[in-house]
Amino acid sequence: MSSLHYLFGMRCIHCLEESAVTNEDHVFPDSWYPDTTPPNITKWTAPSCIECNTKLGNDEDFLFSRLALSARPDIPASSGLANRALRIFGVRAKSKDPKELARREKYRLKIVEEINSFCGEHKRIASTVNVSPSHGPAMPIKGEVLERVYRKIIHGCEYIMGSKRYIDPPYELRMFDSASTAAFEEVSQNASPLAPLGPGFEIKRLRSTEDPLSVFYVVTIWDTFRIYALIADPVLMGAATTTSDRDP
Repeated sequence: MSSLHYLFGMRCIHCLEESAVTNEDHVFPDSWYPDTTPPNITKWTAPSCIECNTKLGNDEDFLFSRLALSARPDIPASSGLANRALRIFGVRAKSKDPKELARREKYRLKIVEEINSFCGEHKRIASTVNVSPSHGPAMPIKGEVLERVYRKIIHGCEYIMGSKRYIDPPYELRMFDSASTAAFEEVSQNASPLAPLGPGFEIKRLRSTEDPLSVFYVVTIWDTFRIYALIADPVLMGAATTTSDRDP
């Protein structure tokens, strides 16, 4: 989501188009910071056009209402987030407006329907292959929405940590679903966290020894979810080796 400040004549970090007016978009959505975030933390922002900011803001809201319910409420990295998500559904909401409460109740019922439908389908599939279904409720999360938001976060991180860098061709951003390469293992194990953003987010960044503009990221959100990303020239992508980059 964006702040209320506007920037003029700048490029959007997402679509790379120059826009007459851009927003200062929060790299990590403002609502995603846990209650334990120190008040003196500077929340990162980067330029985003109005169109990209609006679309990605809707994606962030969609994800938060689901991911926050999966985060542990008893650890500093995600303190207060589950309650915040529940208020979206009207649980312990402070609003007294009947229309607003009705809107939240409608959203709550929609989420309940998603959970019941997903769990019922999971049990059906599990029974056909003679295995026990996993315990506890679950809900589906759209993979394309998750990837769009994760990509948005990495674009913002590189803008801040790469000295206002835009990921321009021939460089591309590639996402991974696990630490599938030795480079990511090295980032996870050896690189020190570089970003003082409070307990909710941990960012590790590693440069390639072959090309200093090729960068590996491991970003941990709420000590629960992890993003693995590589920024590189596709020609060099397969051959990149790494060394720790400890420059903020």
